[in-house]
Amino acid sequence: MRKERGFTLIELMVVIAILGILVVSAFPTYRTFRRRAVGAEATTIMKQLINAEIMYYLANNSYYPDQTVTGTNDAQGQIMLSHNDLPTDLDIQRVRDALKVTLPVRHFLDFQIIGIPDPDPTKTTSIGVNILIDANFPIFKDGTKGVHATIDSQGNIVYF
Repeated sequence: MRKERGFTLIELMVVIAILGILVVSAFPTYRTFRRRAVGAEATTIMKQLINAEIMYYLANNSYYPDQTVTGTNDAQGQIMLSHNDLPTDLDIQRVRDALKVTLPVRHFLDFQIIGIPDPDPTKTTSIGVNILIDANFPIFKDGTKGVHATIDSQGNIVYF
């Protein structure tokens, strides 16, 4: 009589059940680490943008973008970039040229850089800037989906 080799159906089902339990228990941990990574990236990019805006102001006596800059699909004085934008997007190049910061694309983050116009209508300078970095899922423990900051005309930085 020949002895059969291989696994029984019950043995295979037990292995599949164990693998399923491992996957289900590992997914929340993966999601937590993904959120932490995106949150850390958003915070780092915000710090880079704030430093770049201050350097731009010291060189040009205006924040970027001033009221003459128009993004590809945006109003004057605004740059908006989506995580779906291509790396060749003109707005990414404009930010890179002006602020010397390369904004990442395809990283789950959306960017808005909005110049606060000078109250004097004859001037095209920005007296402040709002920077908003958002994701479409919570990236911090408290459930917030982004990090926002404003630099006012006195150079004060407010995070909100």
